[in-house]
Amino acid sequence: MSKSKGNVVNPDQYIEEYGADTLRTYLMFLGPYDQGGDFSDRGIAGIRRFLNRVWQLAMRHQDSIQSNELDVESQRGLHQTIYKVRADIQALKYNTAIATLMSYLNTLEAKEHLSQAEIKSYVLMLAPFAPHITEELWSRMGESYSIHQQPFPQANPEFLTQAQVTISITAQKRDKSQWQGNYFWRGRKNRKSFGRFCDNTTKV
Repeated sequence: MSKSKGNVVNPDQYIEEYGADTLRTYLMFLGPYDQGGDFSDRGIAGIRRFLNRVWQLAMRHQDSIQSNELDVESQRGLHQTIYKVRADIQALKYNTAIATLMSYLNTLEAKEHLSQAEIKSYVLMLAPFAPHITEELWSRMGESYSIHQQPFPQANPEFLTQAQVTISITAQKRDKSQWQGNYFWRGRKNRKSFGRFCDNTTKV
């Protein structure tokens, strides 16, 4: 968008209709920080629905948040999300950080009960993008002012790795080798692909 092209968008009308958090989050979700993207009313409405879902999730579990320790799979999902969001923010990849939060929201919505670690970490990760709604949620959780003075969640390296896997490689003969490293499942529509999370894979 630029004045020379005559396609400047006045933010005031969108703040009035959707709120400052929605506009702020949408602008960071448009595309890579150094490239931007095409502004659309349909897109900003989608971000509003996303933030509404976050609010509803927090309110639904407000009085039933559990303090017990998470199981291994839940820990892995939480800490891989923290790792990805933190890395993307540091690299100014705000759009992919928000996309990761959207994906993790689906996981949390599917759970019957949430732990303090899950909901509080989620709100803390969302705070840089939606400062007002997260400040209100933080207060309603009974936490001290302000969420923006709290440290960003830290990923536990223990939960960034998956179990050792065995990969069969067929060349002139079948060589059944074991490779140890950090792996993760990445769903894509109706199929799943197996990708490497970090470049520290070794043959054992």
